[in-house]
Amino acid sequence: MGEIMHPANMFNLIRQQRNYVTVGRNMDFKFHVDRLERIIYVLFQESSGASDWFHNLLAIPSRIEPIDGCGFFVHKGFARVWQSGNEVILDQLEAKLERRQFSDFQVVFGGFSHGGPLAMLAANEWFARTGRREQCIIFGSPKLAWGDGAVAALQRSAIHTHWVNPADAITRVPFSRWNFIHVDRSLVVVEGNTPVSILNVNRQHQIYGDDKIYPENWQRAA
Repeated sequence: MGEIMHPANMFNLIRQQRNYVTVGRNMDFKFHVDRLERIIYVLFQESSGASDWFHNLLAIPSRIEPIDGCGFFVHKGFARVWQSGNEVILDQLEAKLERRQFSDFQVVFGGFSHGGPLAMLAANEWFARTGRREQCIIFGSPKLAWGDGAVAALQRSAIHTHWVNPADAITRVPFSRWNFIHVDRSLVVVEGNTPVSILNVNRQHQIYGDDKIYPENWQRAA
């Protein structure tokens, strides 16, 4: 596989507004093709409207079954958004890979905030559809998995890296006492953070574009 772009650069690419396409329930995605490293990135945007915030708050366990007979429980709001446009996105991805110039390209799924769970669900369904276990790299994501069974299913279907700032309040919801669990967190280090830094929600949630917060061995961490 080619070299995945530095996480700060990937985050900034996700944040760039251009080239996004909206499908289903306000699900914003785009493809980014790195011809040098032979990678197709499938990227999902953060919350961008009332529909997204409604689904963020719909923190109810909901069973999905990407493979018949192999279901597990996830956050209902994110599952609802993903299932509203999943076929469009994965059909387009398959069509790209069927083209001769992309036939040997790897795929990397990625997302920020609201887009993080969508990237995880995309990687999971892509595995169910093709058997390809790809990289899934997300930033500042709320929790998707409900229970250990969901965590195990998601770990089987993709190689996950979830970059988390410990002072990012968005990464703490839905609450663990509701049985929602993160998948494969990798912590960043933000100099100057204190216990009250979590109160500066916007800054802490947008910090992932700073290349200094990532470990030097970030490629091995991923």
